[in-house]
Amino acid sequence: MSDPIPTSIHTDNHTDTAAPTGRRAADVKPAPNTLPSVTVAVVAHRAGGFIEECLRSASNQDYPRGLLHLLVVDDSDDPATKEACARYGAEYVYAPETDTPGKARNVALRLVKTDVIAFLDTDCVAPEDWVKTIVSDLREYEEVVGVVGCYTGGRNWIQRVFNQESVTKTKEVKAPMGILEGNCAFWVKALEGKSFGVYKYSEGNVLSSQITASGGRILLDYDLKVVHRGFTYTPRKFYRMGEAQMHNNRDYFGGALRGEVFSACVVAALIMLLSSPLYGWMLALPSLGVTAVFVKFAKAYQKSVPTRWLIPSYTYFVLIRWVFWLGYFKETLTYWLRRR
Repeated sequence: MSDPIPTSIHTDNHTDTAAPTGRRAADVKPAPNTLPSVTVAVVAHRAGGFIEECLRSASNQDYPRGLLHLLVVDDSDDPATKEACARYGAEYVYAPETDTPGKARNVALRLVKTDVIAFLDTDCVAPEDWVKTIVSDLREYEEVVGVVGCYTGGRNWIQRVFNQESVTKTKEVKAPMGILEGNCAFWVKALEGKSFGVYKYSEGNVLSSQITASGGRILLDYDLKVVHRGFTYTPRKFYRMGEAQMHNNRDYFGGALRGEVFSACVVAALIMLLSSPLYGWMLALPSLGVTAVFVKFAKAYQKSVPTRWLIPSYTYFVLIRWVFWLGYFKETLTYWLRRR
């Protein structure tokens, strides 16, 4: 599925009426002794109440001002967001048809003119050395197309563990895992022909898949942290991610049947588990098999969990994976009912 180009984009800094159809980035990376230009892109939706702190942190970067550009793509025409952009020198783009973060990030990709694009969410606050660290990582690890960081500022143990706040002084070159959202950056040239997905809560999975398919790798830098005022790993969000992933599999990945079958197995295992007190505990065995799959996934995802949080961390992760596949199954059921 291709991402439709919005037909009505309005920006304070130019008068284009439609998004450019091609990327306008440098054809090659800057020379080794030359700092790259960087765009910090923020996608907004009625964000006037909290975007100020985000833009303040983005504008206060310890990086040459002439090489730093702030870009805000907003679908809500919010006056407070416009005022904050004017205050911190950010280019404001009103794109009413970008009703999901993925669509808005794709507009930013089309408009970017710099060597690097860095994405920062409206509820995130970056330290002063954020852009400098991104550029240092990209220049040091020449084999990667981008760098991804972590969140900090968790308000309880669940948030701190899943933000992986205890992991420091660690970097990994790897295929992207899927969650490319509010703390990541890429060489713009490397993203030509690629895009985020259009479905909210799972847009980063599409870009991750495209990067992996092209042989690209990213650097996961656990010290590249931004303060996140929200929390990514809530059960509600994972339920929504499951719904979105069903559409991703249908429209982007071509793995619809496998996902639908697995989600049906998850639901069947849950029903059998709930029935086991009445009809015998043997009915709980399928749920143990599903849980084992989720534990294996958790082990691949979670790194250096403090020992005291190991059991509760894995328990929570397994729980939200169950929730994810329930959302997937519900959306599959809805999809087929609508086709009747």
